Amino acid sequence: MSRPHKILVADRNPHVRRFLARELSAAGFEVTAAESAAHLMKSLGEGNGPDLLVLDPDLPDADSADLLARLKFSFPALLVVLHTFLYEINVPAASPSWPAAAVEKGANSSDTLIREVTHLLAASPPA
Repeated sequence: MSRPHKILVADRNPHVRRFLARELSAAGFEVTAAESAAHLMKSLGEGNGPDLLVLDPDLPDADSADLLARLKFSFPALLVVLHTFLYEINVPAASPSWPAAAVEKGANSSDTLIREVTHLLAASPPA
């Protein structure tokens, strides 16, 4: 029996982290959360990291553009879904597959986010 896909949610707002963790867990995913860039990078560097990252790059201990560039360089194969106010972010040196998707934050964005995550992971077996 295969395990559920692992998702890491990184957002500075604890209410958003808990809400997304609850919604993604209810959709059948295994979810962990990070509240800072330091925690995010530590979680990604661990041996059994996530299959997908849901990220609002506006984390308290990093510049958004620098964080995105570092993620793209250090974890180029990681599926990343930006979940943020898109007008606030500049994605570094875009490639056709990075980030994998972007979902504008909003009152009903969790449904769109879950659809995007499900779609991206459908062809990707859990590690």
